[in-house]
Amino acid sequence: MALADRPGGGHHLDLVLAGALGITTDEAERRKREHPRSALPHLVPGLERIAESIRLMTADAEDLPLHLAGGALMIPGAAEVVARYLGRETVSYPHALLITPLGIARCAS
Repeated sequence: MALADRPGGGHHLDLVLAGALGITTDEAERRKREHPRSALPHLVPGLERIAESIRLMTADAEDLPLHLAGGALMIPGAAEVVARYLGRETVSYPHALLITPLGIARCAS
């Protein structure tokens, strides 16, 4: 099952925030970046959907810590929402946006 088949990124969270506030997705992206703490309560349902996707994709590894990668989960408090939903140790990184491209580049060499 590919992550692309399920909600799991910043655009998904933009759609959630735009719908909750009745604004455009461009405005939602701006608010998410500029005021992440005030956006977080509106993003919890989207973060929980992402967590559910993670749960389904890692069902055979629930005893291992979950390391979050990508910009969408760098929102302050997002890792805690995912950890609480999954009941699982979750590790976030301050530069998580760079993990995916660096990992791809490393594997390609």
